[in-house]
Amino acid sequence: MRLPTFLQRGIHFFGERTEVFALNNSVLFDRVHLPIIGRRAAVVEEDLLPAISPPRSTKALNFSGSWPIARNEFPKICQYVSISLCGDAMEAAEAQTVILRLLKAAPGLQIGYFITDNAHALCNQIRARLGIQLVTQQWDVFSQAFWELIARRLIFIGGDRSLNQCRVWLTERGQRAANGEQFNPEDPTRYMERLLEAAPRTSDTTQQYLREALKSYEQECFLASSVMLGGAAEDTSLDVAASFVSWQGKPADNLKAILENPKQFYVYKLQQFEKRLTAAKGSIPPDLSENIELNITTILQLIRLTRNDAGHPTGRRVDQEDCYQNLVVYANAHRKLHRLKVYFDEQSDA
Repeated sequence: MRLPTFLQRGIHFFGERTEVFALNNSVLFDRVHLPIIGRRAAVVEEDLLPAISPPRSTKALNFSGSWPIARNEFPKICQYVSISLCGDAMEAAEAQTVILRLLKAAPGLQIGYFITDNAHALCNQIRARLGIQLVTQQWDVFSQAFWELIARRLIFIGGDRSLNQCRVWLTERGQRAANGEQFNPEDPTRYMERLLEAAPRTSDTTQQYLREALKSYEQECFLASSVMLGGAAEDTSLDVAASFVSWQGKPADNLKAILENPKQFYVYKLQQFEKRLTAAKGSIPPDLSENIELNITTILQLIRLTRNDAGHPTGRRVDQEDCYQNLVVYANAHRKLHRLKVYFDEQSDA
């Protein structure tokens, strides 16, 4: 398991032995090496004791002190420390959102709420602060979500030399994620939920590329995110273009031939679709046709150009802010494209 940098600085490794130490609120252990943080392991706090901790009478342990474990405890401890392998992925993503909201409502909560093997106290905080009654109280889901939020730089720990006394706050990015913007890439689960609520007919292919774009953004792979977002935009625009062709009928036969020609580049297909869409504005309801060039075509071209630069060795860099803004503006353009698609499909079926 990879530990945050602030923990790595104090780690020393001993020889091969299977032992555990009670370190503040956690039990840290490795089957081959024994990590020890700092010079001494602290006494476990009474109200946050893990079920697998040593007896309460155990005092602070020095380098030579250890607590041998029984063989039948090994799977349980392995589950405890292998946080990154625990819990369902979707549950963990939802838990991240809840933790962000909780820390916005109650900044500076004690770290013990998030890393002990009993989520009862944390769930009580969530119910009291947010009014949410959670179905699950799986500690491993919350613990995994907590460490993932640290890795994503959305939360940070500090306030005391003792880990046991440290508290948890939102970073600037975390504040942005917790503020509940309609389409916020810092909260990919909610981003996709809101996008699909606004555009339920989004194709599976577009969803796949969007999720990859969000995951790449989350991992700070901004070039990869730009390429994936470009793939999502291409699939969506061609999907809407096909609905447009069906709506227009015979006058759009030429566009249909262009769209179905595998030898034509996407840029040409997009340009021809945009050209005909703009020409047909008078036949489209005003609430759908207003500012088509600004709200849809300009954004699609921006994302296409960024995708091209990112997907070729141009040397161009895509920074976090640009990637963030592209994901936000695309979501709004996607919603408007979806409304157009629904209109074209309904009119074609009438």
